[in-house]
Amino acid sequence: MQLENNHTDTPQFIFPTNARYRCVGCGHCCRQQWVVEVEKECRDALPDDLKAKIEPSQQQYPEAAGILKAGQSEAGCPLLDTDKLCVIHKRLGYDAKPFVCRAFPFRFIETPRGVAVDVSFVCNGVLNNRGDSIEQHRPEIEKLYAGSTRRIKVGERVLLKSKTSVTFDAYRLIEESLLHILSERGHTVEDRLVAGNIFLCSLYTRSNCLSSMYVAA
Repeated sequence: MQLENNHTDTPQFIFPTNARYRCVGCGHCCRQQWVVEVEKECRDALPDDLKAKIEPSQQQYPEAAGILKAGQSEAGCPLLDTDKLCVIHKRLGYDAKPFVCRAFPFRFIETPRGVAVDVSFVCNGVLNNRGDSIEQHRPEIEKLYAGSTRRIKVGERVLLKSKTSVTFDAYRLIEESLLHILSERGHTVEDRLVAGNIFLCSLYTRSNCLSSMYVAA
């Protein structure tokens, strides 16, 4: 990850240096076993035919005005059209979609060194390293971060497994190495995932040999 200095009125973002993203319109993210929370402003702005496809919110989603169950059928989200594109996006535009849909594949992690911009490898664009670097999405990311209410926070130490933790700076090095492995386009996705798993397992098995500067049992 690359740490970049920013203006004082914006957060200091940490962008992954070897990840890229462009929506490829495959609809894969809209067919996952996810519950999409729909905020009141989004629901109220939809026409009645689209609003009717939103289910009432449930107790575990107190801030949502309604929910969409994306993976309830093979067709995916109730608002996913037959061409694999979002009906809301096609008819009303990107800004009319629920926030969680607009934010995907990004998520924000507040760290001791700034706000880390994470990306989901569920996204085929990210998985296949297509499109622009994550830093080039900065205007969109700044807007999404300003509107986000759920942000992950980490302290000076990051738990890796059981009682094994590393400093945040060491975690960044591990993450950068893992992203490099997963981004090797010369190998199949399966080979990259296996290599990433081997890399993580080697860290766990050798954790008692790492410097006490990085690891605390």
